[in-house]
Amino acid sequence: MRDLFKIGAETEVNLQKARNELAVAERLYKKALDEKNKPTQNLNIDIKSAELDIKLQKSRIDEIKDELETANNIAAPDDGVITALNCQKGSTLDPSVPLYTMSLPAGGFRLKVAVDSTKANYLVTGDEVEISINSLNEEKVKGKIIAITTPAVDKPGENNNLQKVIVIDLELKTLVGGEHADIYLKKETKNYEMLIPNEAVREERNDYYVFVIKESEGPLGKEYYIQKIKVFCEASDDSYTAVSGGLLFSDRVVFSSDKPLSEGDRVRITKGNKGSGV
Repeated sequence: MRDLFKIGAETEVNLQKARNELAVAERLYKKALDEKNKPTQNLNIDIKSAELDIKLQKSRIDEIKDELETANNIAAPDDGVITALNCQKGSTLDPSVPLYTMSLPAGGFRLKVAVDSTKANYLVTGDEVEISINSLNEEKVKGKIIAITTPAVDKPGENNNLQKVIVIDLELKTLVGGEHADIYLKKETKNYEMLIPNEAVREERNDYYVFVIKESEGPLGKEYYIQKIKVFCEASDDSYTAVSGGLLFSDRVVFSSDKPLSEGDRVRITKGNKGSGV
């Protein structure tokens, strides 16, 4: 594409040069005609020479115009549907940006989906997924993951580690490009011994820990206090995290609190569906 623009640019220069030379030839021709009545042989020669120069310059301009028209026409090697147009008439072109994006139905389509990195960790290229096309009455088709990429960062300093882009290859003749879809993927994982609510897992300096409730005998009976236990997160989904480390099955894990907690804090216990709250 860049070479094509170069050809066009050079042709524009040649056209302007030819127009300038034509203007000079026309001025000489007019000057010769003005002096035509003077009886001199050299004058007739000048007129004929000027006429010849004008014909040559006009012919050259026509040739350059044909070159320009050819250079400014961009043709795709295959039939397809334009899904993005990145230029307008009279706009300045950026050589690093494609003029347009075109989908080729004969070559199939690709679906790009942004997912959380924690979920993307369970996916590998080659996995098959079920896809529901919103604009085709929720028609379901099969697709295959062909790439898992990290999205580009728009601004310096932004964190792009929280998401991954899943690229899925699919073939469906009724697609034209630009449709929206939902994907469904179910994968079996190994059995984990200990699952706790996601709310119970806390992070500090790239380490993970949980708060558990311990009890001791006080002057007025049983007292409860907070203990901090480091854990390792092995896997997680939208609700639960599989952990290992120093956590025991008998430990009462804190999953919610109405105030910030620190190790050693005295607490009062409330019961919930997932565990203990304080």
